Amino acid sequence: MAIITRQLLSIPLYAAMQHDTFFTYRTEVQCYHRWHKVLNPDLVKGQWSKEGDDMIIELVLQHGAKNWSTIAQALLGWNGKQCRERWHNHLNPAIHKEAWTPHEELALIRAHQQHGNKWVKLAKFLPGRTNNAIKNNWNSSLKKKLASYAGSGLLGQFPGYLLWTQLSHVSHLSLLHGINQPWGMTVSRMELEWIICQNVVKNQFQLGASNLNIVADTSVPAIHDASELKLTRRM
Repeated sequence: MAIITRQLLSIPLYAAMQHDTFFTYRTEVQCYHRWHKVLNPDLVKGQWSKEGDDMIIELVLQHGAKNWSTIAQALLGWNGKQCRERWHNHLNPAIHKEAWTPHEELALIRAHQQHGNKWVKLAKFLPGRTNNAIKNNWNSSLKKKLASYAGSGLLGQFPGYLLWTQLSHVSHLSLLHGINQPWGMTVSRMELEWIICQNVVKNQFQLGASNLNIVADTSVPAIHDASELKLTRRM
């Protein structure tokens, strides 16, 4: 890191790339981004000021929410990545900053069951919630509420969600056999139930049991795959 800094301070960036002694196994693009996003001493890494926020809002109105390199040029010390993240995570007026509603939490549980910790993908199911907000809410709050939601019966009423009452009829040991769960050898009861629930749903979709019909549910956002369909028992 120190070598890269010294070389980039003393000679032009593109000339420095020719000295592979200093940049072994690093491409020109990697060195460029490392300098402009991490090592540049003029890069601001502190908190945003109100003036900086106001400038981003004004520049987005002028250039749109995509031309971040152009926007960053008007903000000394901030790069395009920083400006983009500031806009999408804090300044965008479409962001919902109020408390999470039970319906949003149920929607997140349902989406997480199918997609796991893919926060960007989960954000598509929750308009107005950023992927960072979704990640923070899941890890700090919602994971602790899974057991209470399971006991309330609300999950079974939520469109497309498999009834948790099935958990009382399956063997924990048989379901957990072969599951590569991310919590190590020791898990809480809440985490155990969540693992089981995920496995039950996965098995139901894979087996395609003959006593199930798959019908579209129009009360939720557009359906793109089998995970977005409602399961109902054939009469």
